[in-house]
Amino acid sequence: MKVSPVRSTSVLLMIVAGTCLAGKSSTVREERELTLVRLDLEAKGQQATRMDFYLRDGALTGGYVILAKEKNRSPGNNSGCVPAGPYVASLLLDELRCDGKRLTGNAVVASAHLWSPGARYGIDVTLGETPAGSFTNSFGEKRKARTVTGAVTGAVYRGAALAKLREERAIAATGEWRNWKGPTFDNRAGDSGFTLVDDYSRARLLWMSEYRMIGGGGGQGAPAPYATGRQDYNGPLVADGKLYITLALANADAKVDGNRVAKYSRGRGFGEKLNPLQERLVRHASAWVMDDVAVCMDAATGATLWVTTLPKRGFPGQWGGKGKDGLWSVGVIADGKWYFLGSTRRAYCLDAATGGLVWETALNETLATQFTAALAAWEEKGETVGGLSSQVQFSPCLVDGVLVCPAGGGGLIGLDTTTGEKLWTVGTGKKIEPVRKGIWCPIPWRHGGKTYVVTGYACLEPRSGKVLWRLEDWPDHGMVGDGVIVDDILFTSYSVKKNGRFWRGYRISPAGAEKVWDRPGPIPLGERPSHERGPMGPGCTSICGDPERGWFAFKAQHSEWCVIEAATGKLLGQLPFGNKMWGACTLYGDRLFGAYRRMCRLGADGTITKVGQLDCTMHTCVSPVLADGRYFVHHPQGIACFDLRKN
Repeated sequence: MKVSPVRSTSVLLMIVAGTCLAGKSSTVREERELTLVRLDLEAKGQQATRMDFYLRDGALTGGYVILAKEKNRSPGNNSGCVPAGPYVASLLLDELRCDGKRLTGNAVVASAHLWSPGARYGIDVTLGETPAGSFTNSFGEKRKARTVTGAVTGAVYRGAALAKLREERAIAATGEWRNWKGPTFDNRAGDSGFTLVDDYSRARLLWMSEYRMIGGGGGQGAPAPYATGRQDYNGPLVADGKLYITLALANADAKVDGNRVAKYSRGRGFGEKLNPLQERLVRHASAWVMDDVAVCMDAATGATLWVTTLPKRGFPGQWGGKGKDGLWSVGVIADGKWYFLGSTRRAYCLDAATGGLVWETALNETLATQFTAALAAWEEKGETVGGLSSQVQFSPCLVDGVLVCPAGGGGLIGLDTTTGEKLWTVGTGKKIEPVRKGIWCPIPWRHGGKTYVVTGYACLEPRSGKVLWRLEDWPDHGMVGDGVIVDDILFTSYSVKKNGRFWRGYRISPAGAEKVWDRPGPIPLGERPSHERGPMGPGCTSICGDPERGWFAFKAQHSEWCVIEAATGKLLGQLPFGNKMWGACTLYGDRLFGAYRRMCRLGADGTITKVGQLDCTMHTCVSPVLADGRYFVHHPQGIACFDLRKN
C-alpha cells in the first residue's frame, strides 16, 4: 500500500484496501499569554500546602495542590517502603473566579481517580508581583470538624520572570529521552552529571500538566470504584525542551451506550449533577468510539503547547469493544518529526514543532477496512462489533531512515519515514515463520560499523527487511518480556508451560546467535505467591543494561528486583518487594527506578538496597522517564514532573 504524504493539518485522505477512508485531523495550538501562579498556604496546625495555577490571558485553565508531607496516610504496600515526597492532586476550578488580578472562591481538591470533590480551600488572593491574601480550610466530620485560617503568599511568573524560570528548568540535550528505552535503548537515562537525592522525601514537584488527562488509575483489574476501565499505559518522550504523550480518548461526538453511562455513574457514587470533569470521565468510560490524541507540553512548566486530535480511529480496548486498555505504544522523536502507533494498528507522523499531520499509514489494511464497517454499524444502527484488535502494545524504532513497526502475528513492517510508504513486511501471514515473539519491541543494535534491528528472536537489515537469523532453540511458550543488549549479549525472558519463566543470554553477531547461559528465576516455582505460578510468572517485563559494569538490572514480574552478570547469567543481587510491579524501570548511575514509584541503590557488587517509594499516584504499567534529573510520571490526572537532583 502506498500512502501519499499529507501536507495539510486539517484534512486526511487515506486509501485503505481500495476503500477511501476520509477523516479530519485537527491541531489546536495554545497561543494565549501564559501566567503561572504559585500560592503558599501557611497556617498553624496545617502541613505545608502549595497550589499552582495556569492562567491564559488571565483566565484559569488548570491547577493542582501539593502537600509537602514525608509520610502518606498508610504505606499501602508490602515493600517495606513508606511512600514519601510531595503528594499531588488536581484542583476542580468550577468554584473559582479569576480576572487576572484577583483569585477568589473555592479551590476543591479532586480525588485521583474519580474527579470527585475533596477538601475545599476558600481563597481570596490579590495577584500582584507577589500574591497576598488569606484562605480557610475546613476538614474533619462532626465533633472532629475544624476550620483553619491562614495567610497566602507566593509568586507570579509572567513575561521575563517566566522566561527565566524556563531557562532555569531547561532539559540538557544529553538528558533527553527521545524513544522507547531511552537514548541507548537499554533503559538507561543519559548522564547529565547530576547527583540524585538520597531519598524521595527530598524530591521536589515542579509541576503537574495544564492538560488534564482522564485515566483509570488502579492498574489492571482495579476495583470498580477506582478504575475508569479505559487507561493509557504508555509513557512520555522528552526532546527539544518539550514533552510528548499520546492518548486514546472518547470521541466527543460519538454515540455512547446509555446503559453503561447510568451504570458507571451509579457505581462510582456520582450525584445527579456531574462536574465537567466527571462528565468527561463518564463519556470516556462509556463511549464505543475513540480518538487518538497527541499532546505536546513545555517540559519546563507543564504548559500545553498544542494538541492534535485524530478522531474516530479505534474502539476502546486492545480487543475491540471488550477490552479496557488504551494506548501502550511509545513513539520516536527524530529530525523534527514525531512517529508513533495508534489505534487499529495505525502509524502516524506529526511535525514535532507544530503538531501538523505529515502522514498516516494503516499497518493492517484488512483491520482498517473492518473498523470502517464496524464504525458505520455502530453510528447508524447502534450495533457493536467485538474481536477487532484495536490498540497496539508495541513500540516502533527508527533505524537508517526506516520506521520499524511491530505487526500482528509476530511480524515487522518497515515504513519510509518521509512518506509513510511500506518498504517491506516480514513474518506475517499464515504458515510464515515469525520474526518477533511475545511483547518484544524492535531495537537498533550497532555492530561492526553497521546498525541492525533485533527483536529478541531475530536480526534484520533495516533497509531491506532481510532476515539474517532467527533463534532455532526457542521454548514452547515463547517470549514474554522485552530485552536488552549489553556487550553483544542479548538478554531474553521466556516461559515454559507448567514450569514458569526462565532467563536466557545469547551472544549475537550478524551471522547468528549462540546461547551462552540459561537459568530459571531465583525464586522456585512452588515458593512463589499463587498469582505468579503457572506459565505466566515470573518473567522480566522491563530490563536495564549497564555496559560499564557488564550487568543486567531488571524487575522480575511480579515481585522482585534482580541484577545478573551479562557474560555468565550469575545472579548478583536480588530484592523481593512483596507485591506486583508492572511497568518499565530506568537506570541512572547506581539508582534503579521502577514500577509503583520505587527507587533502589545498586552496590558495586550488584547488591540491591531499598531507597524509597514516591508518594504519587501513577498508572501501574506506564513507562516513567528520567531526563536530565527530572522524573516524568504519567499520573491519572496528567503528567507530573519531579526534580530528583540533589541540592
